[in-house]
Amino acid sequence: VGSVRMCIRDRKYSDMKEELAKRESCTEHIEIIERLQEQISDLQDKQEGSKTNNEKTIKDKALFYLKTFYSADQEKNIKPLMTDEAYQELYSTDEYRWTQVTSDYKVSINNATSYYSKISDTECTVLVLADFDVDSSSGSTSSPFIFQIEMQYQNGEWLVSEILKNTMIQYNSY
Repeated sequence: VGSVRMCIRDRKYSDMKEELAKRESCTEHIEIIERLQEQISDLQDKQEGSKTNNEKTIKDKALFYLKTFYSADQEKNIKPLMTDEAYQELYSTDEYRWTQVTSDYKVSINNATSYYSKISDTECTVLVLADFDVDSSSGSTSSPFIFQIEMQYQNGEWLVSEILKNTMIQYNSY
């Protein structure tokens, strides 16, 4: 009787050990499947980015971004056009807060000329030369500016990931 109990106990233990090994194997397979699904999603995103990474699309998006940036309610309207990291960086300092438009003056971007450079299927750079016009009750002024905008394809959209330059062009007079 004792040896029969021992045999049954050993058998249950071996069945449990075998079942545990199967579960571990399933967990391993699930992890592999999840990793492969993530890789497939990344590749599909890259493929879609590659399809839309063309000069006209990117230039249009960069100009739309600049015009939105210099519009009323910029902070609210600009967020969907930027990566989360770029948005946080932009609004974590007061560096760009001066651009917010109030009723006292109006800022606009005119006479824009854009240059596009593809970095990868999901990254590109746009250089924009434009007139930065400010109209106020005290008068109007226009200055040429250079904007260098980095863009990335994320979650089905082209987003601004960084503004590398935002400078007024200075002319030397001799």
